[in-house]
Amino acid sequence: MNQKRQCGMAVNALTSAEILAWQARHGVRFDPFEESVIDRLDALFIYHQNKKVNSDLP
Repeated sequence: MNQKRQCGMAVNALTSAEILAWQARHGVRFDPFEESVIDRLDALFIYHQNKKVNSDLP
């Protein structure tokens, strides 16, 4: 499945629509490199968030 798909109450990846909406609201436009960095940082955040949640399980 696509990593950008929303999944209930879990921590979800930023969607392209959310990133575009943020850019429109703030009057900026990311270049492709910046977009890839945001995607990688978001994936890293989700990885560490899930690692933390799973370590809290008995």
